[in-house]
This record gives sequence, structure tokens and C-alpha cells, in this order.
Amino acid sequence: MQDDNPDRPGRGQMTAIAISVALAMIVFFAVAAFAVLHPDSTFYLRDPQHRRVAIDRGTGQTVFAVILGSFALAATVVACRMVRTLRALPVAEAEDTLPAGETLRWIGRPGWRTFRGPRAVVLPIALGLLILLGMWLQSSATGATGFGEGLRRMFFPLMVTLCYAVPVLVMGLPLVRTWLRDMFGHGSVTRSRVVWISPLRRAVYREVAGDRIVDAWRNADSGERGSITLVTGEPGDVRHVYLDHLPDPDGAFAAVEHLARYS
Repeated sequence: MQDDNPDRPGRGQMTAIAISVALAMIVFFAVAAFAVLHPDSTFYLRDPQHRRVAIDRGTGQTVFAVILGSFALAATVVACRMVRTLRALPVAEAEDTLPAGETLRWIGRPGWRTFRGPRAVVLPIALGLLILLGMWLQSSATGATGFGEGLRRMFFPLMVTLCYAVPVLVMGLPLVRTWLRDMFGHGSVTRSRVVWISPLRRAVYREVAGDRIVDAWRNADSGERGSITLVTGEPGDVRHVYLDHLPDPDGAFAAVEHLARYS
């Protein structure tokens, strides 16, 4: 079962992304400090003809200390802005449980058939990327003689992981969570609404009020399962909600028709 309202990023997701980016900045400054302080480091600058010119160690450390200090100041300003933005984001509301007295007219579970559409494309790709990143990090760390050397060798894969892979995966977590709920949970039609119930907490994580359903029809299906399309909203703001791969689709459609007619 899917609707046309994707989960919006909340404070928890944005906080996880901010922590990942902060870790990337820590790795960057750690690698830079290791390069500056290492006794065998050689420092270069560019002359007016853009040629590399070696400079002595003391001058090099001074120049790069100023550069790193400037980056640290800019990172601090960005971090303060991110903290203010995160504090302004709304906290996710708690899910409502289905009231004990709410009568169920129909209940069913689509099961594994919900693994379709974008989910069938995005989830295998995300899993493959995780495996490839893990292999990249492992191969980069192999052969390192110490912590500093290992950090330097892993710098690029770590930056890719923390700045790109982790934010993408965090933003994709609602897709995984919704799919697992749809697969193991139930869709139900009550006396007043259509609800989606999570498998463990028996909480309502999505709903369509009966008085918002303006039309519904049974899609042409074959076999023991079928699909229903709901039209909700007001004129000029019409949305479609799809109830796919339902067991006993005739019973589900009869319950939806009764709900739409008497709500």
C-alpha cells in the first residue's frame, strides 16, 4: 500500500546527517594535522608561474596552520548555523494507536508484494553501495603501518562515505521503514477511515479519513489479490491513494464503498 505523500525529513534524520558531516570534518582536520606535523612532511607553494616551490618546514607549518585555522573558523560558523536550523525543525509526533472501540470492517496484509516500484530499484542499489564502500574502506586500510598512515589511506573513501553515502542512506531510511511496515503490517477499513497498522506496536502510521474520500474504484486484477484506487481531497486538490495487492479485494472494496457513502 502506498500513498502519494513521501515521508519528509525530520529532526532525527537531519541530526544524523549533521553528525556524519561533522565526522567528515574531524577526519579532514585529523589528516591535515597529521600531514603538517609528520617529521617527514615536505611543504610546497606555487610561484607566479604556477610552479611548485619547496619551502622550509617552519614556514610551511606556519602557512598551513593559518589555512587550517581559516577552515576551522568557517566550519564553526557553518556548525552554528546547522545547530540553529536543527533546533527549529519540528519534533516528530508520536503515532496513535488504534482505539479499542474502533470497529474494523475489513483487514488484510499485502505482504512481500509491496516490494515493487521504486523500492525494488532503490533498496538493492543501496545494499550494493554499502557492500562496495565496505570493500573500499577495507582495502584502503590494508597494509597501513599505523593509525596516522591508515587514516591518510582511508581519507578519500571516508569522505565519500560520510559526506555522500550516509546522508543518502539516512534520507532513504523512511522508504525502508515504510516498506517493512507495509510488508508485515496490515491495511484496515474501519467505520470512519482507512488505516495502516504497524506490525509490532499496532500503531496507525498512515490514514485516510472517510469524509475525504470522494471516489473509489476497483482496478482490473487477476488472481486472488486486487488493487483499489481512492480519490481524496477537494476540487483543485485531488490526490490518489493506491491500495495494492490486497487479499479479498472484493471485501475490501465493499468496505471502502460503505465508508465513502456514509462518512
